[in-house]
Amino acid sequence: MYLCRIDVLPVELLHTIFTYLSAHEIFYAFYNLSDYVDAVLVNYDRYLVNFCSVLKSQFDVTCYYIRPDRVISLTLSDDDETPGQSEIFFSRFNIEQFIYLRSLDVSFMNDNTCKQLSNLDQLKYLSSLEMPRLFQPYCIDFDSAIRNLLPQLNRLAVYNTFHLVDHPLPRLRHLNLKFCNCWQLSSLLNQMPNLYSLDIILSVDLHTNWSYDVPRLTHLRRFVLSTNGEHVTMIQIEQLLSKIPNLTHFELDTQGNIDLIDGQQWELLVSHLIVFNFRIHLFCPLLNFSKNTILESFRSLFWLEHKQWFVSYDDPDIFTVPRFASNFVTHPYANWPPLCTSSDFNFDQYIRCIRLSLLDPVPPSFINVTSLVFDTEEITTDVGLFAFLKLLEHMPCVHSLSFRNLPVLTSASNNVVLKNIRTLHVQNAYITAENRLQLDINRLCMIFPQIERLNMELTSRQDFVLLVDQLKYLSIVKVEFYHLSSIDTDSYLTRDWLTKNSRRLKTNNNFMYKCIHDKIHLWINNDKTEFQTSDQWTVFPVSLLKWVMSWFSDRQI
Repeated sequence: MYLCRIDVLPVELLHTIFTYLSAHEIFYAFYNLSDYVDAVLVNYDRYLVNFCSVLKSQFDVTCYYIRPDRVISLTLSDDDETPGQSEIFFSRFNIEQFIYLRSLDVSFMNDNTCKQLSNLDQLKYLSSLEMPRLFQPYCIDFDSAIRNLLPQLNRLAVYNTFHLVDHPLPRLRHLNLKFCNCWQLSSLLNQMPNLYSLDIILSVDLHTNWSYDVPRLTHLRRFVLSTNGEHVTMIQIEQLLSKIPNLTHFELDTQGNIDLIDGQQWELLVSHLIVFNFRIHLFCPLLNFSKNTILESFRSLFWLEHKQWFVSYDDPDIFTVPRFASNFVTHPYANWPPLCTSSDFNFDQYIRCIRLSLLDPVPPSFINVTSLVFDTEEITTDVGLFAFLKLLEHMPCVHSLSFRNLPVLTSASNNVVLKNIRTLHVQNAYITAENRLQLDINRLCMIFPQIERLNMELTSRQDFVLLVDQLKYLSIVKVEFYHLSSIDTDSYLTRDWLTKNSRRLKTNNNFMYKCIHDKIHLWINNDKTEFQTSDQWTVFPVSLLKWVMSWFSDRQI
């Protein structure tokens, strides 16, 4: 009822919905619903294009329909899931076409395509930039463009200080720095006197006075500090915070000793803050302290009532929740949930992934789990298989599975089809006899017909081709081969060999290929892109969908 009446939605409401979604989600959910909606899509001018880990079909559709002058944010990714993405993208577009671009993230872009960004400094509205992760300054034109661009940036994310130490950057308000030595920190911050937000991973040295040398940062309001494996002391933190008088948001992720878990001392330092989160990995085991004793100093009225900052302890880490609540748990588990200063805090709702060492029933309180990792071979029994299927039946949000080996489901009946599973990881695929291999591959394809992302360890090139041909929705493939000679790897694991031997890749040559030694990465387009499928609207956040539905209800449609 709601879908057929979407034309009654005003343009402003559709635009508000679009702000919650990336460009590929917008086209997937709304394209071809009606002429009215298509017209809204064409004229919308605030597209957020994020190609990180997208399916190849989503990438192609977005590139086909998007207009560069309607994009304000662009994220490209050349990681293992989407190899060669920037190469394809820049074969279709030039960066200078994105005249209203405000934010660009190329943190996973291949260095070989950096030259495509040599005109980046021509984008006069660009104010936010995330630099390539592995960038080395051998591309002279790109390096020159970055240096010209830096003075106009408001937000910058980089992996080292290479571009930051030479010139003052008074307009920079937000800096995310992935690595910085403590002896560089002072000179670096002097170049950026107007920083409002700083997110930094710092390599510290206990034998230096780095915290004393930090300049006074009167504009800084938000500070996220992580250390690179070294520990800090409470004295250093106290000195650091004394240099930031107007700070309102502080987050600390570090290692240290018992002096860092004194709630009364923290109360003196952070009482003026609005947000305070920490995770401290304790170096020294607290053998003479009970868990309740460790948390006792965080149970005062200041922590529990005035600030409502709750602290948990899960040896050897002490941390604030929900910020550092784990999204992963092993089941059956010992000492779960962690001890917390709030008796009402529900750790289960934050769990997204469960590792199962036994096929025991999982409590229904794990309502948001999307991924299961089976560290057991119990499924090979009839009783185990039944328990496995009952487990999935009661966890409808699960879309990702990981197994130790492939034969775990070979005993399943032919009517077992798990259409909800879109991501599959199988280790040690071939521990069975040689005559079982082909059967295992066929069963996998029958049980998981809608797999989109596959990560496997194989020994057979033919089985690899069989997987690609039978799993028609497969888009992101990572396969590691074992027991193949270097001759086999060089001669048969090539793009040409795959194209000749795969029925699917022969008829649809729209795929990207990367081979590193015995590892193959494929990024494949489906034969055709379908719109308006039954689960098309699952891209909506639940809160957004409820809001749209309430809008309709209020108008009695």
